[in-house]
Amino acid sequence: MRTESSIIELADKILVKTSRNNSRIGLFDGKSGISFYYYLLNSQPKNFSLAEILIDDVVNRLKIGSTDTSFATGISGISWMLEFLSREGFIEGDPDEIISPLDNSIFLDVAFNSMSSTGFETGTLGYLFYYINRYFNSRTGSLHKIIYEKTIKKLLNELYIQIENNQMRISPGQEFSVFWDLPICLFLLTRLVQLKIYEEKVVQVIKSLIPNILELRLSLHANKLTLLLSLVYFNNYYFDKRLIDIQASLLKEFDFHHMLYNEFRDKSLHFKNGISGIYFILIIFSNWSNENHSLIFDSEINLIKKKILNSSFWDINLEHISEVDTLTSFELGIPGIVFTFSHFYLSKLVYEKG
Repeated sequence: MRTESSIIELADKILVKTSRNNSRIGLFDGKSGISFYYYLLNSQPKNFSLAEILIDDVVNRLKIGSTDTSFATGISGISWMLEFLSREGFIEGDPDEIISPLDNSIFLDVAFNSMSSTGFETGTLGYLFYYINRYFNSRTGSLHKIIYEKTIKKLLNELYIQIENNQMRISPGQEFSVFWDLPICLFLLTRLVQLKIYEEKVVQVIKSLIPNILELRLSLHANKLTLLLSLVYFNNYYFDKRLIDIQASLLKEFDFHHMLYNEFRDKSLHFKNGISGIYFILIIFSNWSNENHSLIFDSEINLIKKKILNSSFWDINLEHISEVDTLTSFELGIPGIVFTFSHFYLSKLVYEKG
């Protein structure tokens, strides 16, 4: 059986050969995501050097100008990454100073334009995640914190309107995506409840969501798990018996082995739509949910890791690599799959506790 170290070594060989040729700069689809992977998972000096080269290329491209401020492919995802790397000591300098110009571009876009979608990758939920993170990490009483709070309120108002107008992707359809709107929305609302931001609007958004959740019917066990875990987290901070009942029903229906062996094919490993996305969700849940909950997934996490390691996806001929952008994409390629092995940083990605 392959080991984590052998997979990381193979990933390094592929990424060293292909990463410089990725023409994109975004966190989920381009050089920012590859650099992020190198900084957090790899301690080899040569890979740190490559990470720095990729980051420099991204920064230089941003100086030319970019109108894309989305989280997946644009400035807000890159800005979030740079702040994270700075706070973890991977790059030097004050995080606020490093990303201040990017912050300004994002703010102008959010402040003066309406969101065209709710989705995390390019819409309201991604910007909301970004600004909750900026609010949480800014100094109490600072002007920045006040601006971030006002921006969160604007985004929350827009989110409410989008839900009322049926613009949110409540149902995942017949596929799994780690970026499914509903669980992400529940997670972000929980964070806002914890931080006591715009509580009356948060409650209004929750009440608008509940009828949609009650009508939801899920066929894939991967989606049942995703919604279940978001409800376990959410229900610790907001009580509604109907949601408690849905949580209990999902727990009764969920079949882990059916999900693992029937819903994900041998090569379905990708972060966005594959089993490494499930792995990520379980690790985040283990670190974020109430310590008194009865759901323990240690054995399931190990089975998922085994599936990833044994996949024929890794039978790659290094001499015939052509799909550069796909292979090097964080959400659809190697960085996102292999990064799931880094439990230490996975537990920090979604916000520190507090």
